[in-house]
Amino acid sequence: GKKGKEVLDLLVGVFGSKDKFIAEYRSLLAGKLSCNRTFDADGEIRKLELLKLRFGEGCLRECEIMIRDLEESRRIHNNYKSEEGERADQQEGEDFTALVLSSVFWPTSGLSKSTFTLHPRLEVHKTMYNASFKRLKKPRELIWYDTLGKVEVEVEAVGEDGKLETKEFSVNPMQATVIMHFGDRGVWKVQELANEMAVGEKDVKKRLNFWAGKGVIKEEEEGVWRTVDE
Repeated sequence: GKKGKEVLDLLVGVFGSKDKFIAEYRSLLAGKLSCNRTFDADGEIRKLELLKLRFGEGCLRECEIMIRDLEESRRIHNNYKSEEGERADQQEGEDFTALVLSSVFWPTSGLSKSTFTLHPRLEVHKTMYNASFKRLKKPRELIWYDTLGKVEVEVEAVGEDGKLETKEFSVNPMQATVIMHFGDRGVWKVQELANEMAVGEKDVKKRLNFWAGKGVIKEEEEGVWRTVDE
């Protein structure tokens, strides 16, 4: 309606031009879609249709393809889930989803190609998903952005009363990999963990300090970290 048009005109004025407004919208859309684990794009489709009425379809083509990627990812995920019964090596109680995107149409600022070695429990999901995708989309293959995404983890942490309690965290794959290794072994040297993950010690220390701040691990001595006790 008229009010909606006025709001859009105001926003375009704030950003200085139509192109800058659309670039910002595309960046925000990428953030929303990349965190969407239910693959429900209905709300974003309605917003995009309204913007197309105001600005035309041509300048929003990339945004339309981004939403299509989410819808296609749902079909790929449903196929992956349908094969679960055939996989004897599936991880019980763990759900894995992936957003398969056409990278040339997405903002490149948030797409880091830096890699590291995921924890084996995460790596096995990736391997199975790769195999499922190849069967469905042969000869196409996936290129993974290992540092992106979210992992839900449940860990023992020191609460406000100084006692251990179970807490849930939503973290990135590198943070998850670090703490999952402490689930396998209670004490790690920084250098050992860096070698295990194929990253620099600086990267590892940053994630160790994150978990120390959450009351999950502590530095026992210089370069040696362990899980906390009550």
